[in-house]
Amino acid sequence: MRFNESAAQLKDAARRHLADAHRLLGNESRVCKCATCARHRVGAIYLAGYAVECALKAHAIVRRRKVIWEEVVAEEERKGRRGLKLRGGHGHSLPSLLTAASLDVTVDPSIQARFGLLVNAWSVDLRYAQGSRSLPETRAAVIAATEVHEWVLRQP
Repeated sequence: MRFNESAAQLKDAARRHLADAHRLLGNESRVCKCATCARHRVGAIYLAGYAVECALKAHAIVRRRKVIWEEVVAEEERKGRRGLKLRGGHGHSLPSLLTAASLDVTVDPSIQARFGLLVNAWSVDLRYAQGSRSLPETRAAVIAATEVHEWVLRQP
């Protein structure tokens, strides 16, 4: 990520990535055991989690009245030790991004559970993953990401 994405660009990316995750998941037949479909499951989880990452970054930009993501990162860096680490791998941490967006999933137990499931299933490292995931695990992660994404969009 270049850090100069606007909220609108990030929201659009979130929608696209989530739609792609659903397409990857939907293209797999229930009985298929081929290696290609198994790899698509990892891709579906990655894209679904990335969609939530983008949505949280967009919400942080809007909530803080900034124009681009870099301004959010710079604002946190000016806080020194008290600030969130949002560069490098830290900028992909869903719990850190939730905090940056000033959102609290504990107000909705269902969303809290979905967010927890997603945090455990997703990592930016999935973009390099060679393995596969089970179909039920993939469905659960994509559904969780979809519900968290929709929840983020509904927040003021």
